[in-house]
Amino acid sequence: MRWLLLLLIILSPSAFSYWDCHWPFRTEVTINNSNATPTDYQVLVDIQGANLHPGYNWSNAGEDLRVLDADDNTELKFWIDNWNQATRTASVWVRFPSLSAGSRNIYFYYGNQNASPITQVPPVFTYPGIRFHTRRTPAPANYSQAVTNFDSAADSSGYGCKFIENFTEISNQSEFSSSGRNFMARSESFFEVKPGESGNWEFRYGADFGGGGALLINNSPLEEQWGEDLWWARDWRRTGPPLNPGFPDDILIGSVNLTAGYHKLEVIGWEGCCDGGITVQFKKPGGNWQTFTTSNIDIRSAACPIQTTITFGAHEVCEADLEVIGFGSANTNSQAPDLWVQGSPREVIIRSRNNGADPSLPNTRMDITLASSLSLDSYNGNGWSCSGSIGTINCTYSTAISSGNSFPELSLQVEPRSSSPNPASITAEIKGQQYDATANNIRNISLPIRSLLFPANLPSGCSAKPGLVAGFFNTTGSKNFATSSSDFQSSFVTPYENGSALFGYTVRPNVSSANGSNNNPFGSGDKYLTIFEGYIYLDRDGDYRFAVDGDDAVELSLFESTSTPQVAAWYGAHSAINNPNTSAAASIIDRGFARGYYRFRYLHQENSGGDGYRAYWQKPGDTTYSIIPASQFVNCTVQQNIQLESTSSVISDPINSANFKAIPGAEVQYTVTAKNLGNINTDQNTTILEQTINTDSEFLVGSLQFIDGSGNQSSGLNMGNVTVTYMDASGTSITPANGYTTTVRRIRMQFNGTFKAKFDTLEPEFSYQYQVRLQ
Repeated sequence: MRWLLLLLIILSPSAFSYWDCHWPFRTEVTINNSNATPTDYQVLVDIQGANLHPGYNWSNAGEDLRVLDADDNTELKFWIDNWNQATRTASVWVRFPSLSAGSRNIYFYYGNQNASPITQVPPVFTYPGIRFHTRRTPAPANYSQAVTNFDSAADSSGYGCKFIENFTEISNQSEFSSSGRNFMARSESFFEVKPGESGNWEFRYGADFGGGGALLINNSPLEEQWGEDLWWARDWRRTGPPLNPGFPDDILIGSVNLTAGYHKLEVIGWEGCCDGGITVQFKKPGGNWQTFTTSNIDIRSAACPIQTTITFGAHEVCEADLEVIGFGSANTNSQAPDLWVQGSPREVIIRSRNNGADPSLPNTRMDITLASSLSLDSYNGNGWSCSGSIGTINCTYSTAISSGNSFPELSLQVEPRSSSPNPASITAEIKGQQYDATANNIRNISLPIRSLLFPANLPSGCSAKPGLVAGFFNTTGSKNFATSSSDFQSSFVTPYENGSALFGYTVRPNVSSANGSNNNPFGSGDKYLTIFEGYIYLDRDGDYRFAVDGDDAVELSLFESTSTPQVAAWYGAHSAINNPNTSAAASIIDRGFARGYYRFRYLHQENSGGDGYRAYWQKPGDTTYSIIPASQFVNCTVQQNIQLESTSSVISDPINSANFKAIPGAEVQYTVTAKNLGNINTDQNTTILEQTINTDSEFLVGSLQFIDGSGNQSSGLNMGNVTVTYMDASGTSITPANGYTTTVRRIRMQFNGTFKAKFDTLEPEFSYQYQVRLQ
């Protein structure tokens, strides 16, 4: 065993020298230097997406990057020249105190989402001044080709690389005493924008580049011209139009908004002939043009390059981080039941995710341990496979989950199978196939087991609508007060819940009225009965209290699955107290209810004087009563259904004295009967009908009349106060004179009052009549 351990150490030294596991990814990078040993040297490392671990989620600006030396302990300074999250490319300058000939391994660490960017000011470039570099190359057609040609060429006699302090009249000939032709000049340097200098900066250069060139800031071109003979003749007016109309466009110029810090200036161009000098200038926000010199601005550059090759090696991953986040009252993303309910399963949703920077490996396990008093009825979860129903349930997810993504929800239906132990717990533990920090892998909840009343639920086919249906009935002739539940039923509900006593039906959002004497929307007198009916939704399992208030007798009933009502009531003569009555004079409901829909009924009986009605509750976890909100109530029966039936009678014609015919000139009387066959009254003053007059008829202005239904079939509308509007074919209101007219084409009738609903066989109705003459 000792020899095996030694072999592992020899083969895998890096596995025990990982710098910091907060950075989940490490990539080995090898620098090969075939030249001398420069000191304080910077190497440019170009990175493509494929060079780093495929599970890496690229950061916005490389703030998570760290570079370590061969000992995997010493941090190396670096400067991010370019970092493109979208294209997954980067260019990073790494500074070496010395770089010996041969191979040098360094390590890139990345992927720490909480890392702060390393600010290195000044940058890793220690060479003061402006790097000016020339090489013999073929002529390029564009910037990309220019860079490729330059990087592919070797340094040779007659060309070179050096540092200058003043970018004025700089040429290959002046710097390297050579008249070499067909060369590329390239200058890359970093200048400082000091605090307070942020804003719009301008740059320009004049040169003798017969093959064109480019001016770039932070790797973005301000202006470039390729294949053009740029000869500026030392005349800054040669920027051409629109700045200097009449002059050629031989100077490259542009502007850019810069923030405080170091920025990169690049000048590049190709010359095939006479090698005139290059001059570069800049202008700070609000300033004047200045020459790009070390005396005018802080400038630093990378070392002149030596021949190096860069190889990306193996990747290592430090950790994964799987977490169960799914249940526990402290987590806002969780869903757990309030109780375990005897005889009814409760859903437990377990949510989990991969917090690590790398995808999880397949076959992630979720072990779910149930208390002996619980059992698993069923489960549901896309991609999850579970076995077992008691004790420990083994669930497996066979697909990889990417970094930062969640597993599909795992839904369990859990039901008590005995009453002990109580409370009963459920524990979920996620287990991956890779190293994992396990502190967040386990969650547990423990809940009491309760026996509760079960809901009646909505009837089959119910299309639930908001609110309660409220019926108002005339109780003139009744006794004064209901003194008990049976008395309420026998003395008020049974004799008066009928069409003869009906004031009307409406929908109320909940049971909550103002105290006063006008809480019957269909009348202002005393002696009436109100019946609210519908369903109340209790959205949590647990203990509820219900109480009432009103003037006079009030009674609240909740019907459970057995149809046995739970009643809160306050009978007899009394005024409202504007609070739930929990005194001995009234009764409250104080029971445990399972969540769901319960049939709800509230009776209110008014004798004389003030009137009012209110229903209160105290939900699980609440310490005070409140009015039951409208959001908890629905009904299954509300509908308005106004039906129209039209008949016509020819009352004269120009030819016959009897048996009149519908011929031109005949007069026809139309009778339209309206019925509300729904089970709810229309709202006050909202019944509006429109009658269209056929284009082959003349309307008799003055013939319109209204007839209400008789007795219990009266509509409830005020037939003596109908607002009539006559309109022409375009819908414009008109005021026609009495008599026949072809101008009236539509009649709009708005009725005051409320149109009563059908009750049993009783169908309230009204009619209107009008007369036309056929053309």
